[in-house]
Amino acid sequence: MRHIKLVVFSLLPAALLFAVMEGAARLYWSYRAAMPMSAIAANGEKVLKNEAINFLKEPDGVLGYRLKPNLNIDGFVSNGRGLAQAEETDYARAPQSLRLLCIGESTTMGSSRTANYPTQLRNLLTSRPSGYLGPVEVINAGVAGWVSDQWALYSEHELYKYQPDIVIIYAGWNDFQDYDPHAKPWMASAFARNYGGPLPAVSGLKSVALGRALLDRAVARGQRAVGVSAGSPPEAIYRFYFENLTRTVRAFRAANPDVRIVISSLAGRWPMDTEEQFQARGGHIGWMEARGVGRQQAAALLKQFNGLIERYARDNGLLFVDMANTFEELDRQRLMWDFCHMIEDGYRIMAHVFYDRLRGAGLLKGQEDLELKVLLKKYRTAAVVNPAWRVSVIYSYA
Repeated sequence: MRHIKLVVFSLLPAALLFAVMEGAARLYWSYRAAMPMSAIAANGEKVLKNEAINFLKEPDGVLGYRLKPNLNIDGFVSNGRGLAQAEETDYARAPQSLRLLCIGESTTMGSSRTANYPTQLRNLLTSRPSGYLGPVEVINAGVAGWVSDQWALYSEHELYKYQPDIVIIYAGWNDFQDYDPHAKPWMASAFARNYGGPLPAVSGLKSVALGRALLDRAVARGQRAVGVSAGSPPEAIYRFYFENLTRTVRAFRAANPDVRIVISSLAGRWPMDTEEQFQARGGHIGWMEARGVGRQQAAALLKQFNGLIERYARDNGLLFVDMANTFEELDRQRLMWDFCHMIEDGYRIMAHVFYDRLRGAGLLKGQEDLELKVLLKKYRTAAVVNPAWRVSVIYSYA
């Protein structure tokens, strides 16, 4: 009995101290979580002032900005929750249903009701027997201009509530544009530099999260003191992308341990474009001009980034879809209107490729996709290149 009392009285002060620390951490977390929201929304408003499609967006205290709800402008639509689709989707799931959620930037959001791959995938899944007794849903959660911090925050704060069966991530173009591989790696992410950045969503002990944040800050200071030279490994250049990818994966797996997450390589037009197209607005990235990067090197750098995405998928149990490899043999002059955006047939091919790969991996029920073969044959590089590569669009960046 004396030993039990000794143990109890020894542990009690430690337990009380931890309780006080956790209580203080929770108060501090609440204060910090509320404090930056107005600043982030204000910075989002500043960013939107210089955007070509700011009429589609509104400032947001967590995300910087998001799509406005209930849009119907020049063929582009959004629903009541600000998703890039006309279809309304509740958080609650119907029994025996299938739900796919697509994360990304403008190459996911698209430029019209049908010029995006999530809509094309929805049409593909609902136009044939699916093998599911409940509804088949495809959610378009893409937002033009977002960097990886924003779709990670969106996943942590809202998207996980949909509890999808499958999450498709076709994203990274804006990180590829923001992080110059020829410069020193940034110590703060593009989102933190532009908006200030909120605290991430944490479901566990706040004291542990704060302790980890302090440790990370100490490590970052040490890295800043040492410095990283230009020509650093790609893992250092794109570290924020992969950190945010990890946050996204964790958010969905925490909400639904059975979720299957799919990530794709990025299909670009380089080096199939002409030199005139490469030099035109929407033909290259700002740091490429500053560094004297040409079309061939641009394609090689994108291939390097795609290689990192493939390795991450392999190491973290994600299904990898090599979209870039599919488009390598296609006439991207006819399928893409700038270095990363597709015309409607390009997005239709993307949808068919996702369907084919997911079905092949056993993630989707359904019939064999014969239309994909027809589309691939139509746009093989042996086809005559259409010089009228410019098409009417409502924006011109990822």
